[in-house]
Amino acid sequence: VETMLRSNHFFAAASYRQKITSPVDFTVGTARRLEGSRVSPVALADVCAKLGQSLFHPPNVAGWEEGKAWINSSTLLGRSNFAQAIVARRGSPFAGRTDPAALAAKYGRTSDDDVVEFFLDLLVDGEVPVETRRQLANSLTDGGDSRGERIRRFVQLILSLPEYNLC
Repeated sequence: VETMLRSNHFFAAASYRQKITSPVDFTVGTARRLEGSRVSPVALADVCAKLGQSLFHPPNVAGWEEGKAWINSSTLLGRSNFAQAIVARRGSPFAGRTDPAALAAKYGRTSDDDVVEFFLDLLVDGEVPVETRRQLANSLTDGGDSRGERIRRFVQLILSLPEYNLC
């Protein structure tokens, strides 16, 4: 295992972010990265089922397909809906379970530039095109909402990026 993990092939661009995340990786990974408190495993399992991965009920003995099988028009919409729900303050099964503004503050990220870098590093390893980064940064400063709401919307946008669906 050590040889494999130290291999240049392991870190090569051809290997990096080339696999589409499964619904379990997507939902549980998001809750963990956002340090969600008391996120209901039942609610996460329900989202996974809606995204095509019913836990403990694989389609056959081989398990679930991987890769492109996880992405279609329905599951992309479901992933986007989950991104909105996991950062919501109310109106979803995850309401109030994550607080991106408090998370940024916990790690001393107070300025807008710090918040942008923090969440891009946390969620997509900082790997987004320059224009995407600029638009995301603008979304953090645009609008008359409270700072907490702008940060929630900003994180939701990152969670909806194609880059976030890859591991």
